[in-house]
Amino acid sequence: MTLFDPLVLPNGAVIPNRPCKGAREEDMSIYDHASSAAHCRLYRSWAEGGLGLVLSGNVMIDRRALTGPGGVIPENDEHLDRFCAWARIVATARVPLMVTGGICRREVAQCVLAGGASMVGMASALAIEPDLPKRWQQTDDVNPEFRPITWRRKVMAARANMTSIKYQMRTTSLGKMTNPNASPLLALNIERLDMAKRTRQHRRWMAAN
Repeated sequence: MTLFDPLVLPNGAVIPNRPCKGAREEDMSIYDHASSAAHCRLYRSWAEGGLGLVLSGNVMIDRRALTGPGGVIPENDEHLDRFCAWARIVATARVPLMVTGGICRREVAQCVLAGGASMVGMASALAIEPDLPKRWQQTDDVNPEFRPITWRRKVMAARANMTSIKYQMRTTSLGKMTNPNASPLLALNIERLDMAKRTRQHRRWMAAN
């Protein structure tokens, strides 16, 4: 296998090579956190540069999950046209494109596909609604959202938001019903205890190996 061998997916689709643009922060949104012309130019360069797959970077559907002041936040319909324009780089790339980063509204997901993307990546929304794709097949009115965290310490609020997502995934893994209104403080405490336990286990494993 070489870097430029094609990858045949189970459904028969072929990714022409193995280099993939990974998801990361770009911090190029305009003042209202909509995608910009700079985004389009940057992604067009990547698409035309021979990549086998392009992943979007740091697109947050919820402003509370923002990691920097230049991130894209398509949390409502106001800038869907710009978001679609950004997704259309696939028209020149001729390779599969997956747009990912906090998508939890069906209309946004559909816009991504309408723009030419092959796949819509989701994670946070699935932490609340593991069966979200099936529910979207039945109705448009399913938009998984976490309870707003309005703490004054923004760093702690951001951390609590991320641990709340992990808490919901852990809840699902235990066969229980998710609860997006669960206390973020509870999620933080559980995460702290879990990480302490895992750290001890890891140290014992390292010592034994």
